[in-house]
Amino acid sequence: GYVLTGGTAKMEGVVEFAEEVFQVPVRVAKPQSVSGLKEYVNDPTYATVVGLLHYGMPVSEDVNSEARTNFGVRSLGKRVLAWFKGEF
Repeated sequence: GYVLTGGTAKMEGVVEFAEEVFQVPVRVAKPQSVSGLKEYVNDPTYATVVGLLHYGMPVSEDVNSEARTNFGVRSLGKRVLAWFKGEF
């Protein structure tokens, strides 16, 4: 099947339309393995960004995956919040 990400994936009827077009199961993605700022990024809008952060984090035996996730997402969250505060 297909996995939809981004803000458009939250639009009403998008999943049904995609299933009709592609003739396969379709689901909406949500970020996984996120802690710390979960209430801010647990949304399909951020699924791609969180996935890219996971993908881009260096793999090290000294650092467990939870610590890497917290650092990446928390850092991103702080930068996004600072940008919003600066813009609005």
